[in-house]
Amino acid sequence: MGSGLLPYVTPGLNPTIHDLVLLMITLSDNEATDLLLKRVGAKNVTAMLRQLAIQDMRVDRSTEELIGDWLTSANPSLRGVSGAEFFAHSEKLAGLTRDQTERADRAFVDDPRDHTSPKAMADLLTKIYRAQAASEKSCHDMLNIMEQQQLRTRIHRYLENATVASKNGTIGYVTNDVGIVSANKHHFVVSVYTLKANSTVTTEQAEELIGRIARAAYNYFEDTGR
Repeated sequence: MGSGLLPYVTPGLNPTIHDLVLLMITLSDNEATDLLLKRVGAKNVTAMLRQLAIQDMRVDRSTEELIGDWLTSANPSLRGVSGAEFFAHSEKLAGLTRDQTERADRAFVDDPRDHTSPKAMADLLTKIYRAQAASEKSCHDMLNIMEQQQLRTRIHRYLENATVASKNGTIGYVTNDVGIVSANKHHFVVSVYTLKANSTVTTEQAEELIGRIARAAYNYFEDTGR
């Protein structure tokens, strides 16, 4: 369920680890994410973050579990329904009311699992850029993949001529984007997390805000040459 292409491809595809990471980052492919997470284990991801001295970030569930918990909060009768069943019967999602989805959105925000902070994410991106998060080659490959991001309506929005390595995220009230931007001879990290006040706030409004913040940061470094 959710974003991505793997659920639609012909059975028998045999993607490499690199392919899965590429799909996970550039298309937010949930199936690719879960295949990778199953291989390494959520607890190990969190443990690795602690080894990097990043405290305010944790990974607890697969995206299938996370979305399943969101759906259960919206309608308890959906508990235990598999992602494959939802994928095959999209009317189950279409039948949710605004009150139900808002209840699920609030529950998701209040749940301490699978949360991070803008600063923690900025710290992680800084370590990736400085090749401190893994081997130099791995960190280089991470940045190269992030530069191929396909959703360009947030940090990229007003940075047409800049090089940006980014990863976005969206669920419920949450609309985020984080990335490393090149300006002159410098690089800087943008980490913007938005939280809608209610369902009347659109994703487009959140994306516009993220784009303006990224442009303001870019202008600062471009104008001052710092």
